[in-house]
Amino acid sequence: DGSTKDDAPAMLKTLLEDRFKLQVHLSNSDQPVFALMVGKGGPKMKDSPELPAIDEDAPLKPGETKLDLAEGPARLVRDPKNPVAGTVNMGTRGSYTQSMDLKSQSLLIDGKGISMSGFIDLLNQVMQIGGSGARQVVDRTGLTGHYEVELKLSIADLIAAARAQGADIPGPPAPPGGGPTEAADPGGGGSTVFQSVQALGLRLEPTKASVQQLVVDNVLKAPTEN
Repeated sequence: DGSTKDDAPAMLKTLLEDRFKLQVHLSNSDQPVFALMVGKGGPKMKDSPELPAIDEDAPLKPGETKLDLAEGPARLVRDPKNPVAGTVNMGTRGSYTQSMDLKSQSLLIDGKGISMSGFIDLLNQVMQIGGSGARQVVDRTGLTGHYEVELKLSIADLIAAARAQGADIPGPPAPPGGGPTEAADPGGGGSTVFQSVQALGLRLEPTKASVQQLVVDNVLKAPTEN
């Protein structure tokens, strides 16, 4: 009684420790990652003004949800008419809108005031659509500004990447009026994540880096009795 939504994470942690005897620790180890780097021709992104910081004490607006991304807090506002569409506000790290173009079978992302920290979070959200098995993206650009970013990603390519991680995902929705559900050619059906990043004058290179992981030391399959 008297608890708030902000109390829920600590209460859940206590519940898991008490009823499931959960024990965890944080560990750093070298893991395969993608390093985000500047391309040979330099960045091709337009400068964009830095956005205001998020007031974490401000009450949530209707339809708004708190997010705790790897690089910092954010707020998500979904389109009630389209569950795939929405806007993610990361405060000083930028804001981006996401929508789906069924005609071209593409996921459209339009960002403003995006810092590299914000772009890393954006890319990791996209790369992990099929689950947490994808490589994390780490920043190796050295860029400190804020930029406009536009991505037009092939839905079929994202689904294929998710399936490669073991996700059971159905094929992309059929375009209005019927027609094939396969991805169109890159000119009309979006690009891969790598191609989209390259169009911004950046590149993703496979490498290894120290990554922090949450390691489960002990947990019961069933909770203790009431």
